[in-house]
Amino acid sequence: MNGEKEINVWFEAGLLPTSRHPLNVKVERAEGPFIYGKGKRYVDLISGIAVNIIGHRHPYVIKAVKEQLDRYDHVMVYGDFVLDIQMAYARALTDLLPSSLNTVFFTNSGSEAIDGAIKLARRYTGKAKVIAFKNAYHGSTYGAWTLASHSDITQGMEPLLPEVYHAEFNNIESVKRLIDEHVACVIVEPVQGEAGVVPAKPEFLKELRGLCRDVGALLIFDEVQTAFGRTGSLFAFENYGVIPDVLVLAKALGGGFPLGAFISSKEIMGSLLDPPFGHITTYGGHPISCAAGKATLEVLIEDKIVSEKIPRLENIIKEVFSEELGEVEGVSFTVVGIMGAIHLPEKEITDTVIRRVINEHQIIVDWFLFAETGIRIYPPAIIDEGLLAHSLKTIAGVIKSEINKR
Repeated sequence: MNGEKEINVWFEAGLLPTSRHPLNVKVERAEGPFIYGKGKRYVDLISGIAVNIIGHRHPYVIKAVKEQLDRYDHVMVYGDFVLDIQMAYARALTDLLPSSLNTVFFTNSGSEAIDGAIKLARRYTGKAKVIAFKNAYHGSTYGAWTLASHSDITQGMEPLLPEVYHAEFNNIESVKRLIDEHVACVIVEPVQGEAGVVPAKPEFLKELRGLCRDVGALLIFDEVQTAFGRTGSLFAFENYGVIPDVLVLAKALGGGFPLGAFISSKEIMGSLLDPPFGHITTYGGHPISCAAGKATLEVLIEDKIVSEKIPRLENIIKEVFSEELGEVEGVSFTVVGIMGAIHLPEKEITDTVIRRVINEHQIIVDWFLFAETGIRIYPPAIIDEGLLAHSLKTIAGVIKSEINKR
């Protein structure tokens, strides 16, 4: 399908896609690690971009959603009525978090949660400066968009949020050149997702923690992609032994439904109440989303998916990549839990491989926003180990065939 036909499918339906080259996989239904459409069965190796951590339509999640729908759905904007499912999910989350992360604010999405976290930091500290990192992605609402360092995607939208500065990821000296007593917060992904799965160095996050403490700035961890087991622990900060002042969650948080959250201490979060309405959301913490998210969390823990299954899947990804691609010139890979990236020598090869893998082999992979030669591998944690290994070997075969043509 050429570029014009790819996008015209959307325009003819009265819709606008996000780029001129959408994947256009036609979906009729989804179940477990599979997506079905037009007589084809696709193996989903991106999980809706880190959303469907326990696959599509998990029976426990479907049961929880149906039970909640039988009781009530939306009844009031967030923060006025006492909804038992919101309370139960917030308690389930905070019971698993450090004691300083004890107060949740539910939102519609990760982008909204990031904006809420920025507002929280400025309100609480009384300061304006925000430090983010190059190649980070935090969402596409106006505040979150400002945190992106790529002017090509923000072109024509200026002026963006003022007093936002960008440091080099994993370079503490670049942070030291920017941080001072006027900084409200430093916001960082423990693993940069859209940069092509780039993990923070342990010493970098530890020093960042110290710098924020020294100047009275809040340290915000964006775990929208990394939480709920994606990196091998329930939350990625657990891998580093560094506790943020504010934790931002979304994607897998909603169990396949729209949901985000920012979480901090009661003291810090209380600043949004004085004056009141520091953050307002209509659909944040929607009862159906909370029911699905809570059910997902229970499956991850009770079925020992985080503690036992994800480590096995991580080993499979590393082993297949090493065996099949370790000696291929110009190819490298990064794996953190079940968050993986394959980096190829040229963008043209990457584009061809992705299209071929999807169209010829019915395996869904994807690009990264800020790593043009990377291929995203984010499988659901419930995928069969043999199916994962077979799918990865198929991808490796396509990669080698394309590289050998050049």
